[in-house]
Amino acid sequence: MGTRNPDRVPISYRRRKCETVGDMIHQGWDVHSRCMACGTLFRVNLRIIAKLKGAGFSIWNRKDRCRRLGCIGHVEFHGRAPDMSWHEVLSTPEH
Repeated sequence: MGTRNPDRVPISYRRRKCETVGDMIHQGWDVHSRCMACGTLFRVNLRIIAKLKGAGFSIWNRKDRCRRLGCIGHVEFHGRAPDMSWHEVLSTPEH
């Protein structure tokens, strides 16, 4: 048996190894947010979040206000680890 296909690893398993913004920066995650109302996609700068909230801050299971002018919607965060092919919602059952 070879190695496990990285795209078949559940996001909840990845969370155990990458809980905080600091972990995501260190491991090279790419994160963006998508507004559930207007659909606008934003690239998330993890270094700015770490500077403002601290490297121990977690964006898992979080929503935030949309930054688009005039939109009253909320965004959800989507992340992609370096070995993943696509972004997945950063939402898992609380542990």
